[in-house]
Amino acid sequence: MDSTSIKQSKILVHVYGYKESELLSVVDSLISNAGSNSILDIYIDDQNNLTRLDKFRQYKNVFYNPVWWDEIPSPLTYRNSCIQAQKNKGYEYFLFLSKPYVLPLNWDTTLINDLPESAVFSGRGMTKTSVSDGFHIDKTYEESNDISNTGYVDQSFIFGKFEDLVKINIPYQLKYYGIDEYISMSFLNNGIDVYSMPSDFYEDKKESLLEKGYVPFSINHNYNDLLDILINHKSEHLKYEDPTAFISKTGVQVSMLNKLPFSFNDIEYNRFSELDNIGGKRYIEKRYQVS
Repeated sequence: MDSTSIKQSKILVHVYGYKESELLSVVDSLISNAGSNSILDIYIDDQNNLTRLDKFRQYKNVFYNPVWWDEIPSPLTYRNSCIQAQKNKGYEYFLFLSKPYVLPLNWDTTLINDLPESAVFSGRGMTKTSVSDGFHIDKTYEESNDISNTGYVDQSFIFGKFEDLVKINIPYQLKYYGIDEYISMSFLNNGIDVYSMPSDFYEDKKESLLEKGYVPFSINHNYNDLLDILINHKSEHLKYEDPTAFISKTGVQVSMLNKLPFSFNDIEYNRFSELDNIGGKRYIEKRYQVS
């Protein structure tokens, strides 16, 4: 068969990193390890205290957006903006990464060929859940050599058909905790199963700063809304998703969960406001004499 007649798959790749030193090597491996039958467009949101645009100029079809290090919107805000801006560009598949993973040779061909109908790949290994502190769902990943139907999204790695992606709700009101659970519910409620890859499918370059270091936003932002969905089947800020299928599929112990006793939501502010430039003169314009 003439190789020019082989249909190429168009894949939207979105990579988010917070002060991620391995970002360049991750993008380099995505490109160098991809097969010849895919067209990759890679969109990067790099939250950092310096811009690294010059390092990415060497790549074709890589679109780099610097995000200032102390911006407090959810990382999903940038991901959702990417989806909305590109949803009519003819993409067949999508890949989301928010950890410094290195995917194997011909990763795209493997994912496309192995993807079940009406399904996404997310995470790796078998997901096991527990509740240790009464508030958060703890997830551990047991070794597995197989593709497994877990029903549980891992926000750091998601691959699927673009037409399935645009069916779900992206919870940009959440900033870390609750994202996996909400996206899992939205996929399942739209008839899209969630499968994990074998444990050795990709390599961790290192632990994400989002988990081990300081970030400028509250990782519990609006998490009580997610808990409200699971516990009370209602929500104030998030679009409601029925948790029934998710709870049944994953076995999450909802009876052990409680809402956080205090609000951990960020106080929204605009970094570009002029508030800091207002002098102290306004406080001393009037003087009163005490006699």
